[in-house]
Parts: sequence; structure tokens; C-alpha cells
Amino acid sequence: MQAFYLNTGLAGLYKLLTEKKFAFAGIVYFLISTSILFWFGFNTNGEAAKYIEDAHRILTGEHLSNGFLGLFYIVYSLLISSFIFFFINIKGIAFLQIVLSFAAGCCLYKILMNVTGDKKISFAAFVFYLLCIPIQKWNFFLYTESLHTSFLVAGLYFIYCVFQKEQHTRKWMLLFLLLLILFSRPVGIIFFISFLTVFLWWVFKTKNKFIYYIFLSFFVIGAALLFKTKLTFYFNPDSLRRMEIICQVPQANVTAPYKEYNDEGLSSFFSVITNEIGLKKFMSLGIKKVVSFFGLVRSFYSTPHNIVLLCLAALLYPLATLGLFVINNKKTISIKLFIVTYIFITVVGIFFTCDEWSNRFITPVLPLLILLAGMGLYCLKKKNNSLHNNIPVV
Repeated sequence: MQAFYLNTGLAGLYKLLTEKKFAFAGIVYFLISTSILFWFGFNTNGEAAKYIEDAHRILTGEHLSNGFLGLFYIVYSLLISSFIFFFINIKGIAFLQIVLSFAAGCCLYKILMNVTGDKKISFAAFVFYLLCIPIQKWNFFLYTESLHTSFLVAGLYFIYCVFQKEQHTRKWMLLFLLLLILFSRPVGIIFFISFLTVFLWWVFKTKNKFIYYIFLSFFVIGAALLFKTKLTFYFNPDSLRRMEIICQVPQANVTAPYKEYNDEGLSSFFSVITNEIGLKKFMSLGIKKVVSFFGLVRSFYSTPHNIVLLCLAALLYPLATLGLFVINNKKTISIKLFIVTYIFITVVGIFFTCDEWSNRFITPVLPLLILLAGMGLYCLKKKNNSLHNNIPVV
């Protein structure tokens, strides 16, 4: 049992809590989080109704409300159903989300420490993660974003462990996390594809080319079959017709009929591009959606809130861009390949879907940008130290 505990990498995370600064950060974080929960409550409206309904359906043995699509929220629905079954106050899920979010911050710290070896920068990234409003606010909603993002960061940590240290138990931990990520939100499929990309790179570098091409063939066939599944329901031709940037907020064809999911297949989506709006408008609309996605601010947010988000973006994006092009070595290749793949697929997906009014869809992307920003900050620190050391003494 002790060997399992050590090999999972959990021992390293637990050890962090014995350090004074992490213990202090944890106490402050939990005091602030529980105060917010006490004063503002746990939001169970909107999207939460779908998960609550499916939780009750699980307990009564009924089919999920969204059928096949409901499987990609099943982890969250099962969690809610377990709280209902054991008569535990549903606010307990908020406490669980707070705990897992803190643990995810620790995982992020561990990744940066392994990559840079700089405790100050790694701790700064850890604190930034805990203060990042677009991530942390979902701890107080009965939405899947908080749990999914925490699983994603933990999954990325174990990807690093597996491709760097090759410990058997960690592979099983990674497999377990892959399942949690894949079935906690539909965008879990992006994590899965990004992981497979890293895995293919690893096979290419360490195995013979025949094995690589076998895995590559399965990957391509699997990706092709993916477009035959109902996950393409999110590629909505009605949303495209109505020129939606924010989902269900039409910019044109306001009176056009609207269905939330596309049950006509991808051909109907491409037909709208070809025969109705044209490729130029499709690309222009897609760029606007990408700007909305990464822009963070909203016209209906308060001015102070938008200023905070703008400051966050002004700090995060330049450092993340710098971090992408520095510290390119064996320790970073798997992490960076994963991040680039994940963000690329996300951006392509934005062109085919729409943004969300509260910009919650960006939540899983932000930890990846924080990791890159940490690398960028480390590069600036090294450059500054180098310049300082080269100043001649008069």
C-alpha cells in the first residue's frame, strides 16, 4: 500500500502541504472560499438543472435526459446522485470542488517545478491559479467546469509523470483520470485526442516505425469515426445561420427557427456555409468568436470586473506566448505538445460552435496558459539575471 502511495505521485503533493507557505496559502484559500460560499450560496440554477435531473434518473433507473450526450456528463451526474442517495447536503459538492481545485493548483506547481526548478515562479503560478476568477468562480456553481478543470490539471501532471519517469502505477492513475476527464464534460474528448497525440510522439521516438504506423492508423480511423458520432450535434447549422457569437444570441436571422442540437449531421452544417452564408462570413464570424472566447470581458459585466479580467489577460497572454517558444527540452516537449494540440483543437472547435455568455468554455484552457506563462516568466528572470551578472563593476 505504501509503495502504491509513493508511486502514484500523491506523496509529492501531500508533502507540499507540510511546507509553511502552502499550508498558509491553503488556510487563506479555504477561508475565502468558504466565506464566499456562505455569503453567496451554491448556484444550482440554469445548467445545473440538467445534472440534477439526470442524477434522479440514475437513482430511478431511467435513461439520461440527453441520451448519448448525457454520458459525457455522467461523472458529475453520478456524483450528485450519490449525494442525494446518502442524504448529504448538495453544498458538499462545492466543498469538494474547492478541495480539488486547490489540489489542481498543487499539481500545476509540481509540473512547473519539474520543468523550471524555480520555487518562486512555480509558487507564483500556483497562487495565480488560486486567484484566477474565471477558473475559481465555478467552484460555487453546480456546473461541471470546476471538477473537469481540476481533473484536467491532475491529468496533465500524470501525463508528465508517465512520459518522464515511466512508473507503472502512475500509468493506471493516468488511465483513471482520462476516464474522469472524458466523461465529466464533452470537451474531455479534446483532452483525450491531445493525450493520444503525445502518446504517438512518444511511440515515434521510442519504438520502431512499424508500431508507430499501426498506432497512427488506429488514431486516424478513430478520428474519422468520431465525426460519425452524435458529438457533432454541437456543430449547429441554426447557430451559424443566425450568426451567433454568443450561444443563443443571434446577430442575424433573429426569427429563424432554432434547435439546440444538430440532428441532421455535418452535411447540413457545411451546406449552410456553402449555400447560405459563404466561406468569407464563416471565417469572419469564427474570428469574432475566437476574440470573444479569449477576450474574457463581457459588455454586461461590471466595469471593475472587466478591468480585473483585462489585467489578467494582459499579464497571462504575453507571458504564455513567450513561454511557448522557450525552455524547449526533454522535460517540456510532452507538456508543450499537449498544450499546443489542446488549444489548436479548441480554436478550431470555436469556429464550428459558439461562445458562452459567461465565457465558461475557456476554463479548461486557462491552466494550460498559466503553465506556459510560468515558463515565460522563468525565461525573463534568467535573462534579467544574466544581464545583471554581465554589468561591469566600476
